Amino acid sequence: MQGFSRLPTDPDELGCTKPPSAPVNVSAYHHNDSVLTVTWDPPHDRGGRQEVKYCVKCEREADSGRRWEACGDEVVFHPDSAGLTDTSVSITELNPQHDYRLSVQALNDISTLRGAQPSSTATVTVHRWKVPPAVIEVTPNLNVSEHQITPSPAPQHSRLAMWLTVGVLFGVLLLIAVIPMVVCVLRKNYTKLRPEQEVELLPINAEFSYRHPDAVAASPQISNRVEGVVQLLEGLSGRLLDSLKEVLVERNTLTLGKELGKGEFGSVYEGVFTPDEGVEIKVAVKTMRVGIHSQEDLHEFLREAEIMKNFDHENVVRLLGVTLQREQDSPLPVPLVILPYMKHGDLRRFLIATRYGDIPMFVPHQSLLRFMIDIAAGMDYLSGQGFLHRDLAARNCIEHHLC
Repeated sequence: MQGFSRLPTDPDELGCTKPPSAPVNVSAYHHNDSVLTVTWDPPHDRGGRQEVKYCVKCEREADSGRRWEACGDEVVFHPDSAGLTDTSVSITELNPQHDYRLSVQALNDISTLRGAQPSSTATVTVHRWKVPPAVIEVTPNLNVSEHQITPSPAPQHSRLAMWLTVGVLFGVLLLIAVIPMVVCVLRKNYTKLRPEQEVELLPINAEFSYRHPDAVAASPQISNRVEGVVQLLEGLSGRLLDSLKEVLVERNTLTLGKELGKGEFGSVYEGVFTPDEGVEIKVAVKTMRVGIHSQEDLHEFLREAEIMKNFDHENVVRLLGVTLQREQDSPLPVPLVILPYMKHGDLRRFLIATRYGDIPMFVPHQSLLRFMIDIAAGMDYLSGQGFLHRDLAARNCIEHHLC
């Protein structure tokens, strides 16, 4: 195939490979007047090989008619400019009054056969980060023995450009300050029904569902649609029944779809929950098919549902409802737990899928840090409510929200 080669030393099972794609997320940061740090992330496609090295090239704006010229020996790369295995390099002895173009090329052993590949190189341009000093003009004074130094007048268009830049920066800063305030004000007036959509990671259109608090308050009384479920709970205490009426729903308001996963105590299904006429919510439904052997077991399970219904935190999965259904092989009804649908599944599977390419995206370090912050916030909330999770793991976290 075009673009593929092999080395004489490659094992037979390796097959033909190709040079890697370009590094991603190339960024440059200046620490002071003469030091830049360039960072990047490994390429998405390594060309079928494991090894990958990097070469960094520095160019600066040319004084002649050409746009760019090599930086030359005056700049120093730390630790080096070629054969790099790390994803960062520092460049010193730069002139902060010049523009620079920095190129990072990914290489593997096949690259020596194929030659330089433009598709393996990513480039970032760094504009001058320090204003040149005022130009001075020295003219001899015929009357005295000293020199008179006078500043050269700056061109009018340079001053205009400077003030335009200051105005644009001020406008951007003002927008950054105002937009979060507007969003906070708007969010206070709405109840978010799908918290899993708070940070959309995949490159698809985000969909949000909101309901105004007045609409929530105007929904029909729960007691009008849970009478059939209450009949299945004969023998339970009246206090527990009264407390659970907020989350008990009729079985016919829930439609089960395909199976999403199976665990030790039951399965998880995709479903559609219809709490009110004309309202359909995509949900996940957990079925408890084992562990309910007696009326006491069912009572204990419903007591846990009673506790869970009072949780109210954006990083703790919210209980939408509980219903029961009869099974032919069970003398007791089987509980069905209705939870918000999280399309990315648990955090462990999501991170594995993104790492090995099943989900074609790169998760930046900022998102991983956000995951940790959200998990810690959810655990802190549970602790403040007097509860201990006892099984904190990535498999028990859904997307970036604690389950």
